[in-house]
Amino acid sequence: MKKPLQSSRFTTPNRQKLVILANLITQMNSKKTLSFAFAAALAMQAVLPAIALAQTTETDRMFCTRLTGATAKVDQRMQERKGQIDAKVSERQQKLAENRSARDAKLKEVRDRWIENRNKEYAALESKATTDAQKQAVVAYKRAMEAAIAARKAAMDAAKSAFRKSMDEAIAARKAAVSSAVTAFTNAVKAAKAKAVQDCAAGVSPQTIKTTFQASMKAAQDAFAAARAAIEKRNVAAIITARKQAMEKALADFKAAAEKARTDFKAAWGK
Repeated sequence: MKKPLQSSRFTTPNRQKLVILANLITQMNSKKTLSFAFAAALAMQAVLPAIALAQTTETDRMFCTRLTGATAKVDQRMQERKGQIDAKVSERQQKLAENRSARDAKLKEVRDRWIENRNKEYAALESKATTDAQKQAVVAYKRAMEAAIAARKAAMDAAKSAFRKSMDEAIAARKAAVSSAVTAFTNAVKAAKAKAVQDCAAGVSPQTIKTTFQASMKAAQDAFAAARAAIEKRNVAAIITARKQAMEKALADFKAAAEKARTDFKAAWGK
């Protein structure tokens, strides 16, 4: 009686290849993408000292005279900052899409190569089968392995899709939070300027106008800092953990199914 064919390359799970497969499916530069939103928010705050410095270095008597010119420069700088932020966000999103496409293409290449190798292994087993029992054992083994591989592929693809969807939602939420913080800061600056201009026209004491204006700007800065801190606390640890657990389960399930297929094949081959 012939002994079951031993094929370590195919019938023994190659853990390293499976881990590489999992990495190809889910790898992405999430940290870079999410950290940029915070950097963008921080960049907007950089325009604030220009106002404070411009106003605090002027005499109270000249405050109203210099107000319009100083705030006009700040308005221009804020618009320039916003344009730079928008351009960077678009660039990051384009890069993320390109990276995902490249990884998907690489994953397909790996999977196609594995299919080719499996077919060679099946052909080798079939060439060794001489009895009806052995031929049936090869058919059953092939069917079981293909089912296990298909299940693993479906589970990993689902984990990849869920991970990317959650990451996209997290990125969008952080982007919206940054936009909201920047808008609130911009509106506060405009309101402080409008109030100062109105008081100057009404003949309010320059000392009072200046003090009120600086207090309003300080409040805007504090509010922006609080919003920035809240944005910084956002993280994707739960998303990453969910992906990791899904991948580990897919690999564990495949390992169990493949082991059963090998055990059944050996038993059937020896009959």
